[in-house]
Amino acid sequence: IWSNDERGKPVYFNQRWYEYTGLSFDQSVNDWKMALHPEEAQAIIRQWQTALAGQMAFNAEYRLRRADGAFRWHIVRNAPLFGSNGQLAGWFGSATDIHELKALQQQKEDFIGIASHELKTPVTSLRVYTEMLQEKFEAAGNREYAAFMEKMNVQVDRLTDLIRDLLDLSRLRSGKLEL
Repeated sequence: IWSNDERGKPVYFNQRWYEYTGLSFDQSVNDWKMALHPEEAQAIIRQWQTALAGQMAFNAEYRLRRADGAFRWHIVRNAPLFGSNGQLAGWFGSATDIHELKALQQQKEDFIGIASHELKTPVTSLRVYTEMLQEKFEAAGNREYAAFMEKMNVQVDRLTDLIRDLLDLSRLRSGKLEL
């Protein structure tokens, strides 16, 4: 937890911040950006500057450096505080570690992607065999069994659509599919 003055300059950090980041008060006030992951720092700083200029809440997910040098995902919020006169009085911020949640989400995405790929082959084979049986039953004049095969094909089509949707969702979330 921390607070900033009305211009966004840090003025307070709780003890947990110091323990987590390993930064001193002076380092935290003068160069808090050193706790940001280098890949995300510029984007996060731009978002923070936009929030400052608009006097609006800042919400983001990004990695913060731990005292041991490891980076962990956090959800970070910084809310503007207004005085009774309606003027911006400062900011109140917090960071919550969501690293395990992000890891679980990634595992879920990986599973969906793998499961979707692995399901495509047997479903395609099922589709082919069902169509072959339907044709054989129709050729033999067995309309009842041909109708069963047609119903089965409808269900296989539904399953194929579901697998395609799961695969598209996985690709979309990983940035490999654009709408």
